[in-house]
Amino acid sequence: MSSAHITFDTTGDKIARRVRKMRPSAVRNLFAAATRDDVISLSGGMPAVSLLPEEDVRRAVLAAVESPQARAVSLQYGPTDGLAGLRAVLADMMRDLGIRVKADQILVTSGAQQALTLIAEAFIDPGDIIITEGPTYLGALQAFSAFEPDIRAIPFDEDGMRMDLLEAELERIGKGNPCLKFCYTIPNFQNPGGVTMNAERRRRLLELADEYGFMVVEDDPYGRLRYDGGHQVPLKATD
Repeated sequence: MSSAHITFDTTGDKIARRVRKMRPSAVRNLFAAATRDDVISLSGGMPAVSLLPEEDVRRAVLAAVESPQARAVSLQYGPTDGLAGLRAVLADMMRDLGIRVKADQILVTSGAQQALTLIAEAFIDPGDIIITEGPTYLGALQAFSAFEPDIRAIPFDEDGMRMDLLEAELERIGKGNPCLKFCYTIPNFQNPGGVTMNAERRRRLLELADEYGFMVVEDDPYGRLRYDGGHQVPLKATD
């Protein structure tokens, strides 16, 4: 039996047009620079290893392989939507935040980046309009841009996305526009601005979403990292 080695010209017409338009990840470049010996990096959100619960992790790993029953779950293929037990725990956690959700409505992903890519794949056609804060998380822009949307960035101030500017943009887009798909927002400690959207603007965002018929994608990786004051209620909890 003979084998053939096939190579592709990555700049040629065999590569999908959307892939040819992709640019290197700015986040990846940032982390690459942070590993240089001559750099003291304050950029990456990497926790101090000394603060991680090492003993808890060790016990969890041992528990995952200590019996045939445990190994059958932990070392085998699992359901693509996530383990049922994990989804049940996540549903309980979300209910504690005021979000009414069932376990079978939860999809477990390999981090938020995969979730953003799946959202883009499911909802964005070339030319569709999506709204973001401006500036916003670079990883989200990269995930969305692969599907060639028309991204409208709305400036923010110390109280979050400017609703007056959002309303003006929505008026230009028009009600019932089928190309208007969703608004992506980081309402708590926005990346990179660090601001938190106040309660009045949160309510107004949901009102505008209902009025103009677009979805809201709420990205909340930082909401539980508050040093003082009460935790903000998730947008989904007031929907």
